Amino acid sequence: NLNDLLRAAKRRWRGRSFAGKIDVAQRLFLPDLTEELWEILRKGNDLRNAVAHGHKEGTITQRMADLKKALLAWSSPEQRPGIEAMTDTQMVSTAFYSTGSFLIVAALKREGKY
Repeated sequence: NLNDLLRAAKRRWRGRSFAGKIDVAQRLFLPDLTEELWEILRKGNDLRNAVAHGHKEGTITQRMADLKKALLAWSSPEQRPGIEAMTDTQMVSTAFYSTGSFLIVAALKREGKY
């Protein structure tokens, strides 16, 4: 996860917001972690914040659309029809599961374990 990546890179991560952790981790310039991946994490964080802070349904709907757009931009042409057909819950789960996998591998590479 993001904390593991920052720990492996010997960066301070405790006490930072998720958005702050994204900013620090992105500056590591890891080749497997593309701008599109970071955008998914940012949009996912925006969605999480909207839900957690009780924003209006319209705001949450827009944040969900923003996350889907980011996930589609990161995905291959072959994956896009499947993503388009997903429910919101499936799409959010896919977005975080997929990006989380890349973060874990990046952390393992930083530690020389992969």
